Amino acid sequence: ISQVLSESSILGKLFFCFSVLMSSLSKKSAYNSPGERERHRRELSSLLDIAGVEYRFVLFRGVPVCPFPGVKRRVQTYWDSFRPRQSDVWVCAFVKSGTHWVNEIAHMLLRGSTEAPKAKEEFMLERVDCEVLQNLPSPRLMNTHLHFSQLPEQILSARKGKIIFVTRDVRDVAVSLFHHQRTRAADNLTRYDTTWQAHLDTFCKGLSQNGSWFDYIKGWHEGCLKQQPDNVLHLTYEGMLADHRGAIDSLASFLLTPEQRCRLDEAFMKRVQQLTEFEHMRQAHSGKTAIEIYRNGKTGSWRGQFSELDLFDLRARLFDPLSPEDQSLFLRYSSMTSWA
Repeated sequence: ISQVLSESSILGKLFFCFSVLMSSLSKKSAYNSPGERERHRRELSSLLDIAGVEYRFVLFRGVPVCPFPGVKRRVQTYWDSFRPRQSDVWVCAFVKSGTHWVNEIAHMLLRGSTEAPKAKEEFMLERVDCEVLQNLPSPRLMNTHLHFSQLPEQILSARKGKIIFVTRDVRDVAVSLFHHQRTRAADNLTRYDTTWQAHLDTFCKGLSQNGSWFDYIKGWHEGCLKQQPDNVLHLTYEGMLADHRGAIDSLASFLLTPEQRCRLDEAFMKRVQQLTEFEHMRQAHSGKTAIEIYRNGKTGSWRGQFSELDLFDLRARLFDPLSPEDQSLFLRYSSMTSWA
């Protein structure tokens, strides 16, 4: 009997260790099944960058999108079925520009609660099926990295809801995206672990995740910010770092009625500020996702990555070919007064 018990104990320990190992591996996997990985592979386009590394991406209406499995089918479903509401709130930004940060603040203000929100990706147009967002209670706080031209037409034509548009210095965006794409799960087909120079070349060609930064900016500026300025709040990553509380107050004024704002006392606003300080969010979210979302939280970190030649290349390819009017737009949305 004792021998049987001993063997059972050993088997139990082995099973426990195996379960822990499999659980750990599953957390690092980008896919729920081999079939999902194969379906993802079939919807990807690919190219070899200048370092000879294969870069895989998804095109929707001719522009790269966040390469989640099934994203093309999912976004098309929104075009076919999504119904906007007057109370909708959208957080819209090019990748690596502060979407997670703004989303956390907006969630707390709209709910009147400092309880930590669910992950931004659970309310992301490219990430979840249409019926999920369609069935959310009002006000729906949703987010997307889609270019203006990629948004479902009914969202654009209805002019319903409010849009929080977030921008960041293009140089910091390029650096942050470089690190972001390298840290995807090892089995993720869209992991892009290349050299900095190869990434910068892909970025300047407008083929990185989310496509051309300036095309994105100009599309939103012309199609939305100029057309319906009362429905849009423009925030910059740099401005939020410089005046965090001011950004929170701006969001509250934009999203809430005077009566709703009166119900949020100073203690609540200070708590929101405390909980959405960058370092607090980084610690709170560390290890909870396959990719570390809150990496740096600083402005000007591009200086530690760009060489003088890199800066010359970026300017020559993205800035110099633009008209004077577009150059002004470029600088404005990159929080730059001049190219220096």
